[in-house]
Amino acid sequence: MQDRISDTILESGDGTEINLGKAELMSVTGHTDLFWDIISEVQMEMLEHGDITKSFYHNKSFILDAYTKGSLYVLRHRESDEMFKSEIRGEPYFYSSAISYYVPAAFIIRDDEFQVEIIWVAERIRRMGFGTKLVKLSCSIKAGHKLEGSEKFWESLKF
Repeated sequence: MQDRISDTILESGDGTEINLGKAELMSVTGHTDLFWDIISEVQMEMLEHGDITKSFYHNKSFILDAYTKGSLYVLRHRESDEMFKSEIRGEPYFYSSAISYYVPAAFIIRDDEFQVEIIWVAERIRRMGFGTKLVKLSCSIKAGHKLEGSEKFWESLKF
């Protein structure tokens, strides 16, 4: 499995650009705090919309199942001196638990046949390349159900 792709550049709250370095794919299995961060994020999205059909929260059992099977993945960036000094870990790009200081609020569930079952990126960080990195790093070769409105994303990946 390919383990790294291009650098991620983010803007901190004061407008400074921070290079997060290369993203790595990380299994969530064994990181209970991170699993609950994911559930909290999709629940917050549901509450913001006021409609469960406009969120992934109704998939919480599927997400739990993927967690226990080892098929739930996130992106991780290892902390550099630049990142530590910038205090970017407090920015809203990331999940909130200590393990996830540099884990963007996004995840992918991939089956054993390298098919994307679910991909989710928090609305506040969409169109920043995190979804693309998740698909590429997970070595996925096809998408299961493509949500309405996501066609351009999948076309850009040649799915």
